[in-house]
Amino acid sequence: MAPRPPETALRPRFWERFPLEALTPAEWEALCDRCALCCLHKLETAAGEVVYTQVACARLDLASGRCRDYPRRHEVAGCVALTPALARTLAWLPPTCAYRRLARGEPLPPWHPLV
Repeated sequence: MAPRPPETALRPRFWERFPLEALTPAEWEALCDRCALCCLHKLETAAGEVVYTQVACARLDLASGRCRDYPRRHEVAGCVALTPALARTLAWLPPTCAYRRLARGEPLPPWHPLV
């Protein structure tokens, strides 16, 4: 088995070459396109449809799409620590979400910052 790269390095086209479980922390974070939909409060209709509200987590920086207190984000009630397993199962991740797409064997969209 080849040694893993330094934790801050991004391997070339890693999203096409490695499963989510084999990504470094830097690669995992690089997948996020900062859409911030995961930071919006969501409702589920009686029909099971997910509806995104216009209410965001108080720690979300709306201009950058990033958490203002990223190291402590999971202290916020309802903040989900996304994992490869959750990326496969969470129904509220948007269809454009890189984590969701890769977990389902789909490519990144052509507009994604990594492409």
